[in-house]
Amino acid sequence: ISYSRMPVELMANVEFPFVTVITAYPGAGPEEVETLISKPLEEQLSSLPRVRRVYSTSQEGASIVSIEFVLGTNIDTAVADVRQRVDLVKPTFPRDATEPSVAKFDFASMPIMILGMGGRASGYELRQLAENIVKPRFERVDGVAAVNVSGGRTREIRIEVDQDRLRALGLSVLEIEDTLLGENLNIPSGRIRQGDEEFLV
Repeated sequence: ISYSRMPVELMANVEFPFVTVITAYPGAGPEEVETLISKPLEEQLSSLPRVRRVYSTSQEGASIVSIEFVLGTNIDTAVADVRQRVDLVKPTFPRDATEPSVAKFDFASMPIMILGMGGRASGYELRQLAENIVKPRFERVDGVAAVNVSGGRTREIRIEVDQDRLRALGLSVLEIEDTLLGENLNIPSGRIRQGDEEFLV
């Protein structure tokens, strides 16, 4: 009797109590990321109640710490607890590390439709077409939560370094990278008033 009356859903709303904390640390090697970010986070998060397992991946420029909770744990409460513990560790992070991002694994946020684009246009033109025309139209469709564009080609500036010249000047590639990052900034520098209008500079 129970089996015959058991409700069946084609797209059941299943929640796995699984939370990830992603922190970027540009320019740092895996060992630095592990020592300065991943390990302090692991130590703090492993003492949370109902935690089943904590594991991390430390790679160049990024730390990913995953927390698996016991099934049946309220995921929203778990995310709030994780955020609270991350805030305790955050002051010890290096100055260049970005704000940690806390996210829960959610089946409902996974894509249910993937579309491909092709044509005679270049990869850059197709990407622009997808981002500027196709994406906004799909976003306006009722029931669409989010539209993400991937692939194609994006504009970039390549800098080719002369190794012999670097050695002659006693510089490293990291110093060149740091200089470019330091100089290439958008900094607010005030306001301009023109009649009744005000513009940010």
